[in-house]
Amino acid sequence: MEDKDNPEQTLQKKHQLMLERLSARHHTQLETLKPDSPDSSTTSVFLSRFNNSKKYIAAEIESFADRLPDISATISDLEKFVAENSYLLPSFKFGPPLKPSLT
Repeated sequence: MEDKDNPEQTLQKKHQLMLERLSARHHTQLETLKPDSPDSSTTSVFLSRFNNSKKYIAAEIESFADRLPDISATISDLEKFVAENSYLLPSFKFGPPLKPSLT
């Protein structure tokens, strides 16, 4: 009956319980990490994953840069092909979409 009389107090109790649950979860997660394992420091895990991803991306960009002339030549060939053969394509008219018949 007190909960109905004071909604602010009810909200504060719910908030406190939520904070306690989050704190308990955090402590449980910290306890499951082994101090000697590389996963014990979330900062070091983050930095390790970040650096690995950064190195991978840099290598992919470098590889892409080496293939750029070939890719450019392929695109030019495709543009030439379309320009030379576009007359073979049927004409296309833009207009409003057709309404489906419901019969």
